[in-house]
This record gives sequence, structure tokens and C-alpha cells, in this order.
Amino acid sequence: MAVFFAFAWLFYDTWLAVLLFLPLTRSVGRYIRKLDARKRLDEGQIQFRDFLNSLTASMHTGYAVENAISEAYHELAELYGKNAFIPKELERVLRQMKLNRPAEEVLEEFGRRSGLEDARNFASIFKIAKRSSGNLAAIMSNTAETIGKKLETQREIQVLVQEKRYEQKVMNIMPLAMIFYLRMGNGEFMNILYTTFAGRVIMTVCLLIYLASYYIAEKIVDIKI
Repeated sequence: MAVFFAFAWLFYDTWLAVLLFLPLTRSVGRYIRKLDARKRLDEGQIQFRDFLNSLTASMHTGYAVENAISEAYHELAELYGKNAFIPKELERVLRQMKLNRPAEEVLEEFGRRSGLEDARNFASIFKIAKRSSGNLAAIMSNTAETIGKKLETQREIQVLVQEKRYEQKVMNIMPLAMIFYLRMGNGEFMNILYTTFAGRVIMTVCLLIYLASYYIAEKIVDIKI
């Protein structure tokens, strides 16, 4: 609603224009949730990489799977906090395993619940390795190394794209900043755009162009890896 009021003032100089934006409430809400989910998954990927490194290190020293997961949980809880994404999920995994549920089944649920593709792949490989009675520690180590390289590549690409994201954010703010500056610096010069029918049509067209530009810019920098 704060955004709606800001746009109503900048483009129409009346709070009543908020009524025009109300139909967009759901779309804006979905977009904000999408941004939150993306941030959550980005953080989760980094934490999941650290989980794999800790898990394989513990298993190589002779820890059983359950004890290795518990050790990884404590390390990540100390590093990121107990309320962080992966530590909270691992706490749930440990509770389920204490109820004598198979580790592969619990990890499979963790993979689906987390929304991380790498977590799902890890759970599938773990399940196959456990059933094949192979060298679980070696298999998990190779899996962790492969997934770790993939995540590292993703991080490098994100770093390269991050500069363009900042540029996009600046470009998104600039049109609004210019309108604000003109209104504050020379309000009378802008009055014709807010007091005549033609002016309101022009500002509506400008708003539509701005929203379309914002949408296109988001699509350009939203690189799927």
C-alpha cells in the first residue's frame, strides 16, 4: 500500500488514484513472495553446500550417517543460527530419525520440502547408495564434490550478473527520482500534467511504459542456472 500511495502521488497527485492500483494487490503480493523465495533458496544453496562438506568430512572419520548429520547440524547452527533455513530443516530430519525412520526416507522428504534441486538429487543418490551397500562415505564424498562444483559455478555466474542487477535497480529508480525532483523543484511546471485530462492520460502512458520497462528488465537479469 505504501508503494501504491507513492505511485498515486507521483503520477496523479491524488491519493484516490490508489483505487486504480488495488486490482494489482495480488500480483504485487505474489511478486514479493517470489523475491523472498528466491532469496531463501539462494541462502539455502550456500548452507546446503556447507552441510555436504561437513557430512562427508564426518563420514570419512567413521561417523555413522545419523551422527554425521547431527554433527553437521551443530556446525551449521553455530555458523548460521538455529533458525536459518538448512539448520531448521536438519533439526526436523534429526527428530524424524530419532523416531526410527530410515535416513534415506527422511532425506528424501527433506529434498522435496526444501525446494532445492541439489537436495533432491543428493537424497536420491543417498537412497541408491544405501540400498546398494557400497562405500557410502566415498559415494557421498564424490556426490558432495560434484554438487559443490556446480554450486560454485552458480555463485560465480551470480557474481557476474550482480553488477547488472545493481544497474537495473538504479535504472528503475531514476524515472521516479526525476519526477520527484521536478515536483519538488518546480511544482508549477508539472501542474498541467495533474490538472488536465490530457496530462493525466500522458502520466498514465508514462506509468504503463515504466511498468513494462521494469518487467522487461527483470526478465533480462533473471538468468536461470
